[in-house]
Amino acid sequence: TFQLKGAVKSVAYSDDYYFEKRTFNFSKEGQLQCDSTMKVERDSLNRIMTIVFPYVAQTGVTLDYIVRFKYDEKGRVNSIIDEKQGWKGYAKLICDDQGFVAVDSTRGRHELMVTNYTYSGVDDKGNWVEREYVSRHESKHDSLPQETGSEKRVITYY
Repeated sequence: TFQLKGAVKSVAYSDDYYFEKRTFNFSKEGQLQCDSTMKVERDSLNRIMTIVFPYVAQTGVTLDYIVRFKYDEKGRVNSIIDEKQGWKGYAKLICDDQGFVAVDSTRGRHELMVTNYTYSGVDDKGNWVEREYVSRHESKHDSLPQETGSEKRVITYY
């Protein structure tokens, strides 16, 4: 649920706050190309419903990380559930008029994190290529500092 438009071949994603970089590849039919360790389940409309991939826990044991998606009446992701090592994280997404995520409210084991996004770059196909965010954490014990960062996507097309 990459919220992509057009015949996307690949997306190179980066986040300057978490120093995260990932590349996602797609077939000409628009299917996410997975390695043999990742499983993707789709519904009758071909939307991604579940992604399961392995991760190595702190104990050194390989476990499943499960991500489940729910969609609104317009076909946009509006809810994500992460399941990892016996805990669940719940994200509620609110989209703007362009269909981009404007607010992500995620509740984890001990805290609520609310992230607000603003978009500073959109390509000629209507895909965002740069956005900024501000995240505010609220734990059961105290309020944590805000995080600000930016995310970029380099998108190639068929």
